[in-house]
Amino acid sequence: MLLRKIDPLALRYLGILPAVVATVLAVQLVGQSLGRGRISGNVRSDGGYVLPGARVSVMKPDLTRSVVTNAEGGFDLSDLPEGAYTVTAELAGFQTTSQQNAIVRPDRTSIISLVLSIRCLFEVLYVDQGMLAAIQQTDAIVHLRISESGSVKRWDGGGVPCLDGPEYTAIPLRVAKSPPGQELTVSTIRFLQAGPVRYSPGDEYVALLRWNAGFARFLPVAGSLFMLPVRAGRVVWTRTDVPTLTDGMPVEGFLAALRALLPNSRP
Repeated sequence: MLLRKIDPLALRYLGILPAVVATVLAVQLVGQSLGRGRISGNVRSDGGYVLPGARVSVMKPDLTRSVVTNAEGGFDLSDLPEGAYTVTAELAGFQTTSQQNAIVRPDRTSIISLVLSIRCLFEVLYVDQGMLAAIQQTDAIVHLRISESGSVKRWDGGGVPCLDGPEYTAIPLRVAKSPPGQELTVSTIRFLQAGPVRYSPGDEYVALLRWNAGFARFLPVAGSLFMLPVRAGRVVWTRTDVPTLTDGMPVEGFLAALRALLPNSRP
């Protein structure tokens, strides 16, 4: 068997090879940790109570990470690449909230405090007590045209803790009843609508409205039950609780019939 002589210099290189490999791996690991930071903080209610179990997410275009708050309402997200993040907190029964431009820097911790408000009234189960009962509750009966719809927002006051819903601007075309001491001679009126019903600009309705002083806006009586569509000048009427009202009546005749039910009202 022929044995080859090994160069002593080669043996020296072989001896230091493991150390070189270990050094390269260490440099790679250090490089992977460079540019990383963290976002920590807490989630509380607007009443000051800690909120355990809230989901906190940090997001930027190429990354999303989430964690659930602990028993003290705290959260910690580490090993985040540097950059600007949106931090969002959500919890059932509360309104979701976000903070923009939370900056992560290498080896730094960004402290974020998020406050959640109790979710407002959005959808209510209204009981239909009949047209005559609705008329007794109404402050205004108006043939109107929707001119503008707003986005859903929070409204506070008015005998309820708060309400989530869009605001609508409408043009009053004909008025069968005005609120006491408040003639509807203005060019526009505004009302709020809770629930999933949405109205579009150009839509026309005979609307039974009640005034809410806390919101300083009108609200439809019984949700959307008495927002009666008008199509081509005629009222869509599918109820049977007022014999003098029929489907397809011209708006003027329909309003006249309503006035007959309101002997003390003023158009």
